This record gives sequence, structure tokens and C-alpha cells, in this order.
Amino acid sequence: MEKKITKRDNFMAIIAELKKTDRDDLVKVMEHEIELMDKKAEKRATEMTDRQKENAQAKKDILAGMEHGKMYRISEIMAMSKILEGEISTQRTARLLSDLYDNGNGSIVKKMEKKIFYYGLKD
Repeated sequence: MEKKITKRDNFMAIIAELKKTDRDDLVKVMEHEIELMDKKAEKRATEMTDRQKENAQAKKDILAGMEHGKMYRISEIMAMSKILEGEISTQRTARLLSDLYDNGNGSIVKKMEKKIFYYGLKD
């Protein structure tokens, strides 16, 4: 499969052609465009999006509302959480709980009874 040509590749090719014609002013413009792309990519890699911030807050809210030794259905978790109530769908809540289960360093446990998942804090 052929490598996809990126915007950076195109800018680098333009710079190479401009250097042949001694157009240093346009070379600087193209180099500046590459710098802007790098800055944008760096920002994307380091900053959380609004949705990621909202999800992180929702996860904290979920954990804060749960008690040790008690198992909860998704609907119960949504009802006890002010952030989740009415603002986040059941599917999204389930995804947040799955994230906490899979990537939350074992902060919650999950079990299934009669085709219903229950979540609780890990002891």
C-alpha cells in the first residue's frame, strides 16, 4: 500500500521547488505554515478536549457517589450523580464505567447477573 502524502510532505516539496528559484520570501512563508501545523499538533497531543474534561469530571462524580460493598446498576449510578442525571446517556455512562473498570487501575469491579451489569467500588 502506498504512503499517503500529507500536507507536510506537500509543503516540503514546495519549499524544495522554491529554493531552486531563489524565492526565500515564499520559503519563509511555507516554513511558517509548517511551524503552525507543528504547534497545532502539539496542542492536540497535550491538552484535553472539552469532552475529555467532562468525562474526567463525570468519572470522579461516579466514584464519589459509590459506597464500598454495594453494587449499582447503571440507572442507579445515573440517578445518584448530578452530572450524569439527564445530561449523559445510558450508553455513555456505560462507556465511562467500562473505562473505569478497564483503565482505572482497578478502581471498580463489574459483575453480571441475569444479563444485567452491576458496578461497585473495589475493596
